[in-house]
Amino acid sequence: RFAVTLGILVAGQVSGAHLNPAVTFAMCFLAREPWIKLPIYTLAQTLGAFLGAGIIFGLYYDAIWAFANNQLIVSGPNGTAGIFATYPSGHLDMVNGFFD
Repeated sequence: RFAVTLGILVAGQVSGAHLNPAVTFAMCFLAREPWIKLPIYTLAQTLGAFLGAGIIFGLYYDAIWAFANNQLIVSGPNGTAGIFATYPSGHLDMVNGFFD
């Protein structure tokens, strides 16, 4: 929550704090922003997300390897991939995952 609040405070005056491509699309769809900004903002948001994930991976590299016993495991009790993305639970099928 703190990171989102800080992002809004930092970027609010410059871009309206579109921290998510879905927000940018909605603003363009509602004619509050011109459509020309959509690809630019989406590219910047995507690059920012990858850069942020890379920085976190670099900062916590040793801790991630130690926690996962020197293996990069996606899921399970020692799974570390959830730090960077969300993954569906094993019990979800495609339909339930869509509506969940």
